[in-house]
Amino acid sequence: MKPAPLRRLVVAIALLLAPWQAVGQMQADAQTRDAVEVMRRVERQETAPDEQVRFTMRLIEPSGRVRERTGVVYERQVSPAGFDEMHLIRFYSPADIQGSGVLTIENQDRDNDQWLYLPAYHTTRRIAPANRGDRYMGTDFLYEDIMRERIEEYRYRISGEETVDGVPCLVVEATPAAERLARESAYSRKLIWVDPARDLVLKVDYFNRDGRLFKRLTVTATEKVADKHRWRAVRMQDLDRQHETTVEYRDRRIGAGVPESYFTEAYLKRGQ
Repeated sequence: MKPAPLRRLVVAIALLLAPWQAVGQMQADAQTRDAVEVMRRVERQETAPDEQVRFTMRLIEPSGRVRERTGVVYERQVSPAGFDEMHLIRFYSPADIQGSGVLTIENQDRDNDQWLYLPAYHTTRRIAPANRGDRYMGTDFLYEDIMRERIEEYRYRISGEETVDGVPCLVVEATPAAERLARESAYSRKLIWVDPARDLVLKVDYFNRDGRLFKRLTVTATEKVADKHRWRAVRMQDLDRQHETTVEYRDRRIGAGVPESYFTEAYLKRGQ
C-alpha cells in the first residue's frame, strides 16, 4: 500500500488532470462531429437523382506502355426501392472487352450486390463481399472503389489542413469502424483531402492492411454540371506496382433520366 501522503499526491494530480482530459475528450468529440459533417456534405454534393458520363481510361504500365479503354458510367438513386444507389460501368472498347460491365447495387439493410459481365463467358459472375478488395478489369481501381462510402461504417477525424494545387483543403482520416468492413476492405485507413468550399474530394491516400501507403487518387481537373461539382479527370496510382490508371470524363448529364431497367443482370448481359 502507498504511504498516505503519496496517495493524496496521486489523487491531487488526477483531480488536476481530469478537467484537461475532459477538455481533450470534448475537443476530440467535436473534431469527430466536424469530420462526419464534412463527409455528409460531400455525400450530399455527390448525390443526384441520376447521372451518366462517358469516359476514356488509360492504363499505364511501368514500362510506359499505355492501354486505352472507353465506356460509360450510369448511376441512379432509388432509395424508396431499398437501394442507396445503383451504378453500371459499361466498356465500349477495345474490341476484346467490348460489352463488358460491372453492376453495383447498394443496399441499405445488407451487403451490396455486385456482378461482373465478360462477353467471352456469356454469363455474369457475382462479386463476393470478400473480394471487394480485388482490382477490376485490370485497372488500379478496386471493386470497393466503385461503391459509395457508408458514413456510419467509418470513424472520421480531421487530421489537419493542406493545399492541393493551391486549393485549401481539410484532411479527413477515415478508418473502418464496422467489423465486417474492417475484415473485407483492402484499406486499413484513408486520408481524404476535401475542398470545403465545394464539398469536393481532391485527393485520397489509401493505406493497406499493414498500414502502409500503397495507392493514391489525385483529381487533376474538375467541372460544374447542373450545380454539382464533379471530377473531369483523375489519376489512380498503385505505388507498389508502379502502375497507374487515368480517367477523363466527358458528356456528363445529370438528371436527364437513366432508366431503372439499366441496373439489372438482364441488361448487364445484353452488353450494350
